[in-house]
Amino acid sequence: MAEKNFISSEPLFFKIVYGLTFLGFLCVLYEMLFLESEQQSQPLKLIVLALFGVFFIRKGLNGMKQNK
Repeated sequence: MAEKNFISSEPLFFKIVYGLTFLGFLCVLYEMLFLESEQQSQPLKLIVLALFGVFFIRKGLNGMKQNK
């Protein structure tokens, strides 16, 4: 039987949040590559950074729970 990975074990709310994080990351990457620094959205960068923080904190807590 295959083991469950981290994303499949998460509730639907967090799957949606992770999807939005990935889309936000793509938007930030587009802004950094193709727009001038004056046109870039600073709040979007901070939001994506915070969402990545949520992802890594939850993944770390899940890993600690599985190791017990």
